[in-house]
Amino acid sequence: MAGDLTGLHALVTGAGRGIGSAIAQALAGAGADISLLGRSRADLERVAATLGEVRRSCQVADVSDADSVRAAVAAAGAALGPLTVLVNNAGQAQSAKFADTSDALWNSLLAVNLTGTFFCMRECLP
Repeated sequence: MAGDLTGLHALVTGAGRGIGSAIAQALAGAGADISLLGRSRADLERVAATLGEVRRSCQVADVSDADSVRAAVAAAGAALGPLTVLVNNAGQAQSAKFADTSDALWNSLLAVNLTGTFFCMRECLP
């Protein structure tokens, strides 16, 4: 990642593995303080251990739950100061053929991929 992000506080959702982990590592490599948000404390702590010397926090939350997001964003701010960067990476990738997609799967996809993005943006924007 190009540029110096020293002094910025980035919150990365879905940070416990995959793309979220790589994004957190890139932001940390550029000097940003990192709040990792995800559903598994063990996964978040594993990623946190790879971030080098930057300040970091781990926030366990379900992005599809407004109260969970609110508490996690508040805890991240308390730990590392005001947020300046949000990476809405959390997502669900389950799928089925259109005709076989259950209501539960559809609602889960919307809750995580759309509503979760909204909840995170709403809490981080102020």
